[in-house]
Amino acid sequence: MRRCFRGFAALALALASAAALTACGSSGESSGGASTASGDKPVLRLGISSYTGYGPYFIGKEKGFFEEAGVDLRPTVVGDDALQRGVAVRAGKLEGFATTLDTVINTIAKGVPVVNVMVTDASDGADGVVGGDGMSTVADLRGREVAVQEGTTTQFLLAYALQRNGMSLDDITARNLDPSAAGSAFVAGRVPAAATWQPWLDQAAESGGTVLASTKDYPDVIVDTIALGREWAEDNPDAVRAAIAGWDRSIEFLRSNPKEAIEIMSRGLDTRASDIEDQLESIKFYTSAEARRLMGTADAPGPLYAVADEAGRFWSEIGDVSTAVKATDALDPQYLGNG
Repeated sequence: MRRCFRGFAALALALASAAALTACGSSGESSGGASTASGDKPVLRLGISSYTGYGPYFIGKEKGFFEEAGVDLRPTVVGDDALQRGVAVRAGKLEGFATTLDTVINTIAKGVPVVNVMVTDASDGADGVVGGDGMSTVADLRGREVAVQEGTTTQFLLAYALQRNGMSLDDITARNLDPSAAGSAFVAGRVPAAATWQPWLDQAAESGGTVLASTKDYPDVIVDTIALGREWAEDNPDAVRAAIAGWDRSIEFLRSNPKEAIEIMSRGLDTRASDIEDQLESIKFYTSAEARRLMGTADAPGPLYAVADEAGRFWSEIGDVSTAVKATDALDPQYLGNG
């Protein structure tokens, strides 16, 4: 589960280097009107990582679902670091990007004007916290060393789990390791607990550890969204709705034709089909109808608003941003319609 984020401490420097992202394409402008390839359909250059949850964008591209809906959506792999995607939007190299909700909250707090228009998938047991030495619950982490990468979605999940068990990050001793290294260190017996992801959660359990909490216990906390430049979305509402319609058809195709869909995703993400098939077991995809339950409406916010507010507080409390972004500044469910 590769969902890296390392903050925007060097945003100005990264903006200066954004021009090097030539893979993002160069047709049109990213705001003030939809860019077009040939004066036909609006172009939506969407930055993604090689995470399996973003594979359906390639399904929609190859099968023509986005084009038929009315938008030329171009999924572009821009590394595993969400920093690059946010910077590319700020620099006009992308119209939007896909990443986790908490990461978008941080991106907005750092001055990148984007908005979440739809939640597309959720971690369903792919991320979690493991413990050894007789630990059986999250409460057993109090006073213990926990390997966790600071300033990441994984740390957000750990903080979320601790908070629901009457604790905070102050109640543990953090050892800064990325999720894979944290899982490896736990399995090797070098740390008593770790915030990690698959396949390390399964390997930890097989080595005698206990999964203290995962996104099976806290569903819809680590979710991916379509984050678009706010001005571009406001100027091109039909293109936004077309992108959502194309996503819906892509998910329907994945559910009804999994073998062909996985082959398309494998080519697009440059990942082995067998790996994608394994990873799909811990990813829960949403159509727009399913996303409405989470996002709700401006007048009747759904449960995702509480998660977004908590993410805003998290980034502020760990000192990564100066002001906590509120859910109302980050979520815009209007493009999902009324069902």
